Amino acid sequence: MDAQGNPSGYPHHTSTKGVAVTGLQVNSDAAQPGIHAEVWNYWIENVANTSYGRTTIELAPQVKAGIEGLYQVQAGNGGNPEEALAYFPDQHQWLVGSQLAYETGTWNVSLNYLHIGGEGHFLFPREWGREQFFATISRGRMEGTGKSDLLVAKVKKHWSDRLSVEAAASKSWMPGLDNYTHNKYGAVPYIGWLADLNYSPAKPVLKGLNFRLLYVGRTSPGTDLPLKAMYYTTNFHNLSFITQLNF
Repeated sequence: MDAQGNPSGYPHHTSTKGVAVTGLQVNSDAAQPGIHAEVWNYWIENVANTSYGRTTIELAPQVKAGIEGLYQVQAGNGGNPEEALAYFPDQHQWLVGSQLAYETGTWNVSLNYLHIGGEGHFLFPREWGREQFFATISRGRMEGTGKSDLLVAKVKKHWSDRLSVEAAASKSWMPGLDNYTHNKYGAVPYIGWLADLNYSPAKPVLKGLNFRLLYVGRTSPGTDLPLKAMYYTTNFHNLSFITQLNF
């Protein structure tokens, strides 16, 4: 949807000459252990420019804190000189995130938070994959929203190099369904949870094979929503068995 609630007209009408992606990662040396920083810039000619950075630091043995930020702005005419056909509207959008984590050799426990500003809505081509913020979880996207918040608690256990289990609980705060400026895809506030089991066989002949069992659930208690707003969005249970071959 566009800012007026009409179907977006940018498919097959977006014009760009190309994409440039640049990045820099920095790890601390022995004098300052436990610091990692990275910055990335995604420039889509005539569409948008997005800059992202994150830093994590070791506060104490096995305790880490992180902060991240993103800023994006329209480039050229957003993809098309006609506003109704442009992919990226004339906006300046930003977000910030944070993480507090406890890590041992086999356990990873973290509390993660993400806030998206109210200047518009965060946009990133979904064909490029899901965003990877501290608070990102499987089957969860914040792309297309603004004026939003997400709080996620994660626990992950590595039983071995071949077997890991993760559990997470999340709570989101979203703008209203009729707030098309900040809610492009009709996202609704929810309480969510997931369980994620990953296993890789030990036999050399099966090297690169990975099995994954993923369960995701969501609910929106106390929210009066029409059925079409809940569909694929909330009040569901989803179980997926995934076989992946890496080569």
